[in-house]
Amino acid sequence: MHDFSPNLILSHLAEAHEELRWLFARMHFAIFGEVDDEGVKDLGESVTQEESRNPLTEEMVFSVMVRAYRHLNIAWNGRHASEERVRRGDPVDLKRWSKFPEDAIFRDLWPAPSRCRGKPREPGGGRIAPNSLQAAFLQMAVRKLGVLCYRIAHALGKDSPKVVPRPKGGRSDIDSEPFTEEEFARRMHRIYDEMNTAWAWRKRTRDEDLSRQAIRRRRQFPSVFLVGLRTKWTK
Repeated sequence: MHDFSPNLILSHLAEAHEELRWLFARMHFAIFGEVDDEGVKDLGESVTQEESRNPLTEEMVFSVMVRAYRHLNIAWNGRHASEERVRRGDPVDLKRWSKFPEDAIFRDLWPAPSRCRGKPREPGGGRIAPNSLQAAFLQMAVRKLGVLCYRIAHALGKDSPKVVPRPKGGRSDIDSEPFTEEEFARRMHRIYDEMNTAWAWRKRTRDEDLSRQAIRRRRQFPSVFLVGLRTKWTK
């Protein structure tokens, strides 16, 4: 990983992973009344207490996801920054890196320009009822992000500042393959894809079209995040 800024990448991916794990645990509890998924069991007690005090709202979902998007964007856009530049922490760099990536591999995730103009509708503060399809896409994003964190931590070797457990299941050769920019881009694309779709399905109706084409239409970056990545949501 000599061409990467591994500490910046790993720290921001780990932050995004924790944000999404917490959100998935909240959704899981709201749907099933408990937190028994293997990947978030450790959050069960805190989620149960939080749900009784502050029921999940669309505004909460939005604020968590916008922070997660911001961490992912910084990890990707700042991937080649020098360690000295990272330590300096210039606000101008962070603002530029926090924007959604425009690299060719991500272009199919960008909506038409007309959808990115104007002021988006701000998320409501009322209680929401997450659906199982939305939770499933978010769960896939959490799992894929966990694998990416592991791959990068493993590439750092024994001196890694973060200890990331090996994902259960998956390919047996995950430890032996060198980590490349192509793999990084491919895995990031899949994570963005799952997150975008999770947000798009937040208001699924019972008779909604569940065809492959319908799901593909929901893969693009939601305009509310493209326009709405503002300071008030990222403090």
